[in-house]
Amino acid sequence: MTERRWTSGETVVVRYVARDHDVISGGYPMTCLEDSDERLVLYLPHGTPYLGYRHIPIEGRADRVAERATRPRRPLPERVPLTWRNDTLRFFTPGRAFQVWALWREDSWDFEWWYVNLEAPFVRTEVGIDTRDHTLDIVASPDLEWRWKDEEEAAARVEHGLDPPQFAAAVRAEGERVVALIEDRAPPFGEAWPSWRPDPEWALPELPAGWADVPAAALDYSGGGQR
Repeated sequence: MTERRWTSGETVVVRYVARDHDVISGGYPMTCLEDSDERLVLYLPHGTPYLGYRHIPIEGRADRVAERATRPRRPLPERVPLTWRNDTLRFFTPGRAFQVWALWREDSWDFEWWYVNLEAPFVRTEVGIDTRDHTLDIVASPDLEWRWKDEEEAAARVEHGLDPPQFAAAVRAEGERVVALIEDRAPPFGEAWPSWRPDPEWALPELPAGWADVPAAALDYSGGGQR
């Protein structure tokens, strides 16, 4: 673990650690806006190239969980080059088991939605930060009407023994704490981010050489975070 901090305009690589393998499954280069004791704010522009796995449609994810639980463990697929579609700000709070996304339409700067990704509290690395997805998420409209997302997939992971019930309960509890932030219009939800625009001098961020060679960080897999 490193205590490195980034300054505005620097590239930070957000890496995801695969849930069942403890290896890096993907890397996203992002531009730093703010790195303080309170939060880390990163910008992922439309058109940014990154490496990851192709997404499975939502309607097929619960079936994928059932299939995974009945077969022997096998290697992860190869990372493939992909392109990010929406201009996105990402807000990380130290010690908390979620990040918040603010997303604009890919063909304009019309603010589209808020997205809460429940995940392991981030850990700093030499190239950026590491985290681990927790499946259950929250989506909120521009006027902050919210709903749960991927509940069926999260429940299937518990049903088929891939996640223990106490983990799922901790993830849900963290989500409920975020719901309270949404309803209270707490930062970043009550701030003026929908009208934010990037520095026009910033180029698309790129993955630096050796980004995947840095060992995966030791993450908190309890499902919750600091309160």
